[in-house]
Amino acid sequence: DGNSQTGTVVPSNPESVAGSASTGKPPNMPVNQKRFLENFVHTLRSEGMEVLKLNRDNKWQTRYLTVSKEVQIVNVNNERVPCPVGMLWLKKFNHRNKDHSISSIDKEGKGGVLVTQLVRVSATSRADPGQPLTKKQLTGKFKDSVLVTLRAKETSATRDICLRCQSKQDAHFLCTSIRIVLELMTSTDGPASVGENKSKLELDRSSSKVRNAANSDAASVKTSDMWEV
Repeated sequence: DGNSQTGTVVPSNPESVAGSASTGKPPNMPVNQKRFLENFVHTLRSEGMEVLKLNRDNKWQTRYLTVSKEVQIVNVNNERVPCPVGMLWLKKFNHRNKDHSISSIDKEGKGGVLVTQLVRVSATSRADPGQPLTKKQLTGKFKDSVLVTLRAKETSATRDICLRCQSKQDAHFLCTSIRIVLELMTSTDGPASVGENKSKLELDRSSSKVRNAANSDAASVKTSDMWEV
């Protein structure tokens, strides 16, 4: 799904989600980060995120990111927080059918990736001459796009999943949310289960307000913490 990229790494923030399996303590999660995660899941399930994805022929194709209906329940601050198990990309986004399964990921990794397979998330606005956009893409909604690379470690190989978000805000929203999910799913040894989301994320907001709320919550995290060269 693309070649390895050198860019800005989105590192873990030790103050954001504390706790580890070695201590036997469930993670702590600030309220703003819990809300951020809820906004992320709600937004990707209800409207998806339009991106460009680099295919195996080194061409950028339009895809819609969403999250799986399967979740892992993590105990945080005495609350059960559902974390999506998979990141999925669709050719078309159907607003009527918002439940998508990790079963749609084939044995070659087409269609998505399991969150627990991700080992690195990086972002950069630098263009790569080896992966050019078409003239239409350069003048359209992706003219100011930011490259996000998800590195996944599978059974015997590592692959880079290259995406282009429409803006730095979308890239920040995606990278921050993935980091939070990864830290929650790997920092606790408490009871967890995988299955359909039994805990509805009830947000009394329209989709546009959800995205704005997430950006507002993200403002509490220093940009230098998230986009460190």
